[in-house]
Amino acid sequence: MKKTNKILASSLAVTGLLLWGLPEAIRFAGQHWLTEQGFSPAKISDIDLNLFAGTLSVTGLEIGRQGKPEISIGYVAADLNVAALFRRQIHIAQLSLKSTDLQPTRLADGRFQLAFVQPEASADAQVDTTIKTTAPVAETTDSEPWQFGIDQLMIDQLLVSFTDQQPPKPAKVDFKLQQLALSQLYSWQPAQPAQLKITAQLNQTPLELSGQLQPFASPIKAKLNLQHQDLQLAAFQPWLPADLTVSGWLANALSVDLAFDPEQSDQIELDFSSQPVLKKLQLTFNQSEQQSSLSFDHLQLNVDGDLKQQQLTVNPELTIKNIHLEQAPHTVQLAELSLKRSKITSDLKTEAFNVLLEPLQLQQLAIATEKQLQLAVDKIKLQQLSANKTQTIDVKLNDFSINQLMVNHQQKPLTGFADFSIQQVEVTAFNPQNAQFSASLEQLALNQLVLQQAQQNWLQLNALSLDRATFAPVTSGALTDTANPQLNTAQPVITLGSLQLKQLTGELQRQADGAIPLLDQWLARINLIADNAQTPESVAVETVSAETAQETVLQTTEQSQPQSKVALEEKSGLPIVLQQFHLDGAFKFTDLQAEPNLKTMLQLTKLDISDLNTADSEHFSPIALAANIGEYGEIIVDGEIAPISQKIKLKGEIKNIELPIFTGYIEPMLGYQISLGQLNNRFELTLADQNLQLENNILLKQLEMEPVDQAVIDRVSKQLTMPIDKALSFLRNSDNNIELSLPVAGPLDDLSVDTGDIIATATTNAIKEASISYLKHLLQPWGTAITLAQYAGELLSEVSLDPVAFDAGSSELNLQGTDYLGKLALLTQQRPDLQLKLCGVASNNDRQWFEQQRFEKEKLEQQLLAQQESEKTDLVESKPTEVASNSAKNTAEEIKLAEQQLAAQVAQITEQLNQVAKLRGDGVKRYLVEQQGIDPGRLLLCKPKLENEALPSVAVGI
Repeated sequence: MKKTNKILASSLAVTGLLLWGLPEAIRFAGQHWLTEQGFSPAKISDIDLNLFAGTLSVTGLEIGRQGKPEISIGYVAADLNVAALFRRQIHIAQLSLKSTDLQPTRLADGRFQLAFVQPEASADAQVDTTIKTTAPVAETTDSEPWQFGIDQLMIDQLLVSFTDQQPPKPAKVDFKLQQLALSQLYSWQPAQPAQLKITAQLNQTPLELSGQLQPFASPIKAKLNLQHQDLQLAAFQPWLPADLTVSGWLANALSVDLAFDPEQSDQIELDFSSQPVLKKLQLTFNQSEQQSSLSFDHLQLNVDGDLKQQQLTVNPELTIKNIHLEQAPHTVQLAELSLKRSKITSDLKTEAFNVLLEPLQLQQLAIATEKQLQLAVDKIKLQQLSANKTQTIDVKLNDFSINQLMVNHQQKPLTGFADFSIQQVEVTAFNPQNAQFSASLEQLALNQLVLQQAQQNWLQLNALSLDRATFAPVTSGALTDTANPQLNTAQPVITLGSLQLKQLTGELQRQADGAIPLLDQWLARINLIADNAQTPESVAVETVSAETAQETVLQTTEQSQPQSKVALEEKSGLPIVLQQFHLDGAFKFTDLQAEPNLKTMLQLTKLDISDLNTADSEHFSPIALAANIGEYGEIIVDGEIAPISQKIKLKGEIKNIELPIFTGYIEPMLGYQISLGQLNNRFELTLADQNLQLENNILLKQLEMEPVDQAVIDRVSKQLTMPIDKALSFLRNSDNNIELSLPVAGPLDDLSVDTGDIIATATTNAIKEASISYLKHLLQPWGTAITLAQYAGELLSEVSLDPVAFDAGSSELNLQGTDYLGKLALLTQQRPDLQLKLCGVASNNDRQWFEQQRFEKEKLEQQLLAQQESEKTDLVESKPTEVASNSAKNTAEEIKLAEQQLAAQVAQITEQLNQVAKLRGDGVKRYLVEQQGIDPGRLLLCKPKLENEALPSVAVGI
C-alpha cells in the first residue's frame, strides 16, 4: 500500500512538474522554431496554460525580419470550456487580443508579405507554392458534427500598417482597431444573433461598425451600421491611375440588412441606406498634354433601398454645391444641383427598370467655351422624370423649367430669356439599336426671350408657347389622328399642334448705307461662333463694318433657284406638320437711309398660319395677317402659301397710312416732299417659280407735295412726258383724292437688284398711264387727240387736248362744241386745281370761207358793173375820139387800183380771221362761265392764232 501511494505521489509530482514546466517548454520550443524559420526578432515573453481550467494566455509575442518586427502581440488569452469538448463543441468562453501591431506589405511583384504568412525564400531555393493537403477523412454518418461558439471575443488596440510597394511610389495606410467586441456567437443556436461592435481609425479617421450577425442561420443574416467621419481621399492617391489626381474628404453613414443563402445566389434579400458626404472634392485628369478637372465643395447623397426576389429598389436624394468642371478653354460652373424624392426600380432577371426623379434642380449654371461664349442660368428645374424599360423604353418628363438664361460672347450680351418651361414630354424607343422611337410634348412655354447686340435689346419675345407636339416613326401609326391623315408615312413626321409667339418686340435701325448693324453683326457673331476655323483672338465682331457683316451673312445663304417637287421635298428634310402658328408683337423701325429719316412703329396684331405641311411641297397653307402702322394705319392680308416650293397667293388691304412719314422714300423717286396725304391700297400678290406678280390699286387722299429737288423733278417729268404736278392733277377727283393702279411684275432675281428703281419706274409709268387714260376716258370721244407738248427735247408745261371745233368762218358754238365743252366742264369740276388755256384758232378753212364770201360779193358787183358798162356803150360810139385818147390812162389806174384793192382784201380777211378766232375763244370761255359755272379765273385766254393747217376751233391746253 505504501508502495502504491509512493508511486502515485511520484506520478502526481511528475505530472505537476510537467504541467508546471509545459508552458515554458512550449514558449521555448515555439521561439526556437521561429528562429529556425529565419524570423528575427522571434520572441515570446510568457505563456500561461491551465489544462484543467482550459485557459491559455500568451504575452509579448514578437515576430519580424531583419530585426524589424512585423507582428507584435502584447497579450492574447483564451478561455476554453473543456467540458463542452465531450459534447463535440468548441466553446470559447472568452478570447482576448490586446496591443497588437501588424505590418503587412505588398511587394513590387504583387505578392503579399506578413511575417509567418509569407516567409522570405532563400536566393538558391525555389518557393514551393503548391498547397499541400492531407487525405480527406472519411465522414462518419453516426457521429455528430463539431460545433463552435464563443461567448465573447475582445480585440483591443490592433494596429495594421499596410505598405504597398507596387504603385509608382510606395504607399502606406494605417488602420487602428481600437476595439472589437463580438459576443454570443453559437453554431448550436443559429437564430441567436451575435452582437458586433468595432471602433477603429483609418488614417486617423474615426470608424464605427456595429450590428448583429447570424452566420450559422439559413439564410445567413447580418445587420450592420457603419459610420465614419471625414476620410482624406488623397491617402488613396497611390492606387489611382497616374493621370488622375484626387483630393477631398469622405464621410458616410451606412446601414445594411442582409440575408442570403450561399447555395442559392439569386435568393439575396437586402435593405440598405447610406448618407455619403463628399467635401472639397478635386479630381484632375492629365491626358495628352490636356488637363481636365472636376471639383465641388459639397456632395451629399441620401440613398436607401432594398433587393427582394431580384427586384431592386433605390431611392436617392442628392445635393451638390459649387461644381466646377474645366477642360481648357471650356468651363462649367454650377452653384447647386439637387435631386429629391426619387425612385429607381429594376428587375434583375429581365433587366427591366423604372426610374422616377422628382424634382431635379440646378442653380446658377455657368458655361464658357473657347469661342468666348458664356452661358449663365439662374435655375433649371425638373419636377418629375420617369423612365422605364419593358418591351420598349419609355421616358416621361413633367414640368421642366429654366429661369433667367443669358448667353454672352466676348463679355457682351448676346441672347437670353427669363423663363422656359415644358409641361410634359414622352419618348418611347421601339428599337434603341436602330434609333426607332416616338416622342410627344404636351406644352412648351418660353417667356421674355431677348436678342442683344452692342448692349441693346434689338429683339424681344415676351411669350412663346407650343401645344401638342409629336414625333412619330413609321411603325407607330401615330399620324392617323393628325389633321392630315393623307400624309405619306414612309418616314417619320413631326406634328406640332399650336405654336404661338406673343408680344415679340424689337427695335432696328437701318444706316444710310442700307446696313442694319445690330442684325447684321448679331448674325455675323453667330456665324463666327459656329465657324470652328476661327480662333478667339481673330474674332472682333464689335468692330465689324456693316458691309463685312452683310457679306458674312450672305456667304452662308444659299441662293434660291426653282427646283422640282421631288428635289424640294428631299431638301426639306424631316417632314413637319404645324396645325396652327400665331405671332404678334410690336417693332420700332428707324431708317436713316430715308431723308428725312423714317421713324415708325409696326404693331403686329396677328400673323396666323394653319395646316402647314412640309411633306408636300405643293400644299398651300392658309395665312392671315393684321397689323397697324403708326397709330391708325392698318394692314390686312389673307391668302395661302406653300413655303417649300416658295409659292404665294395673297390678297390684302392697306388703310389710313399717313404718308408724310414716308416722304424720305418719295423724295429720291419724285423730287417732292409729302406734306399731307394718306395711303390706301388694295393689292393682290402671286409668287410662283420665282416670278412675282403684284397688282396695286392705290388711293391717295388729300395728297400735298412740295418740290425739293428740281433735278429729280425734271428727270421724272421727262419719264412722264409731263410735269409731275400736272400728271397728278389729272388724277385728282373732286374730293382731291388720287386713284392709281401700280403693277409690279418680273423675276425675283431681277427685282432684287434695286427694288427702289423698280418701284420708282413702276410709279412713274403708272402715273403717266393713269393720267392719260383718265383724260381719254373722261373726254371720250374727244380724247383721241391728246398730245404731250415737247420742243427740242425740253418739256413744255402744257398738255394739249382736243380743240373745240367750229364751223368755218363762224364763232358760234355748234351742238358738237357744246357737248365737248360739257366734258371739259366736268374735268375742271372734278379737278379743282386744274386750269385751262383757251386759244381761238382761225385756219385756211376760215380763209377760204371768207374768200368765198368775198368772191361771191365781187361776182355780184361785177354783174352790176357789167350792166352799167352796157349802158355806157352808146355814149362811147357817139364820141369815138375822146374815148380812144383816155384808154391808156385808164389801164394804168386800173392796175394800181386792183393792187390796192387786193391788199385791202388781204388785210380785211386777216382782220376777219383774227376777229373770228378771238370771238371763238371769248365764246368758249363765256359758255363755260355762264352755262357751266366754271370760275373765270381758271380759264385763261391766249392771243388768237392763225394756223393754216388747223381746223376752225379753240385750242384747249392744260
